[in-house]
Amino acid sequence: MVWGAFIGRTKGPLGFLDGNQTAKSFIQQVYNPHLCPFYDYMVDAPYIRTQERIAMMEDGAPIHIARISNEWHARNQIDKLPWTAHSPNLNPIENVWKTIKT
Repeated sequence: MVWGAFIGRTKGPLGFLDGNQTAKSFIQQVYNPHLCPFYDYMVDAPYIRTQERIAMMEDGAPIHIARISNEWHARNQIDKLPWTAHSPNLNPIENVWKTIKT
């Protein structure tokens, strides 16, 4: 599995994951080594206006909505946008997957 992030025109790191993921392994392999540094970089980026809120969007996968994941986000003060069921139009990565597949 591959994990990636972007905000506007800024691309974040890619994380490559092995095998099946649990919420705990996802935190260890993605959130800690990739998401935290990218989020900190974006919060401090000079072109992001300080009054703008940076929030994360993830789908409703069990590893994203597990209690341990929600606690990690709260502890690290990273806001998450609520995920509406069946809302691919709100998920910009869906457009990327469509391009990759063609």
